[in-house]
Amino acid sequence: MRARLLGASAVIAAVLSIAGLARGQAPAPFTVARARLTQDGPQLVWSVTLNHAFAPAELGAGHRSLCLLIERARGGSVAGALCVGRNGAALSYARVNDHGRGRAVAVPATIARTGSTQLSATFAASSIGLPYAPLRWQVEDGYSGGACSPALTHKAAGCVALYPAAPALLRLRSPIPA
Repeated sequence: MRARLLGASAVIAAVLSIAGLARGQAPAPFTVARARLTQDGPQLVWSVTLNHAFAPAELGAGHRSLCLLIERARGGSVAGALCVGRNGAALSYARVNDHGRGRAVAVPATIARTGSTQLSATFAASSIGLPYAPLRWQVEDGYSGGACSPALTHKAAGCVALYPAAPALLRLRSPIPA
């Protein structure tokens, strides 16, 4: 009987803990279920699906971020970060060097929500200075307002998770004029 009570108490504690997380008592980075970066002529299309519903107002607010890291094909160092702005209404791009991220500039883009867990952004490769050459990419989702869980990487700017775990390769090709 005592074992059942302890087991029931553990289940109740777990449910209350999850409910607390859902109410925002312990915010954390978004959890990316899948992401893609594809080329459509001169445009790049970045699609992200999270493991849970989210409100665009959470992006940029509440110490949360959702960014596409553009990495060099050779060496894998980060060349820039394209981030979704507040309310999910805009993209900004910051070049990255040995000293960190530079000043972000607005990037013309079309941003769409295709569901409560999804976001896609279409932008010109030239708008962030990309040549039509191979590149690597990852999605960086982060939270800068608290302690990191063991599953997350701690950086000076906060806790981040990367998806995919290893940078994915995209071979950009010069668009063929119509």
